[in-house]
Amino acid sequence: MSRLGSILGISSLWNLRTLGLRGGLLLDVSLVKELELLEHLQVVTIDISSPLVVEPLLWSQKLVKCIKEVDFKYLEEEAIRVLALPSLVNIRRLSIKRCGMNEIVIEKTVLAAPYFPNLSKVFISKCHGLKDLSGCCLLQILLFLKLVSQSK
Repeated sequence: MSRLGSILGISSLWNLRTLGLRGGLLLDVSLVKELELLEHLQVVTIDISSPLVVEPLLWSQKLVKCIKEVDFKYLEEEAIRVLALPSLVNIRRLSIKRCGMNEIVIEKTVLAAPYFPNLSKVFISKCHGLKDLSGCCLLQILLFLKLVSQSK
């Protein structure tokens, strides 16, 4: 069975409110730009496996409000040494799998606002370069934390 190669043109679905981008669909910068055009978009669940889209997606003021679940997968250390996360105000679940970054930094974008006020589940699996998880201390309502095989 072949995989879906592209969803360019999705911005024509002007009434779209919920979008799940999971599995083998490769997200690129042009698709991120199209997603920003979706005026009524409220819920996004997404897999990110390309370092080229991390910054445009996570620093988009519109999209960052819509992201409910995000999975970072297979991001090599050469591409992203430090994963800088803005305060994703509506995110509920964060997963980082087989990524080579050395550090996760939580960027505080608004003074006195909670970092991730709705984040309750974090999964970190097989991230051999990751040395410090102290950022998890900033997660106020974290209910579930799963760490799997942090070393090579």
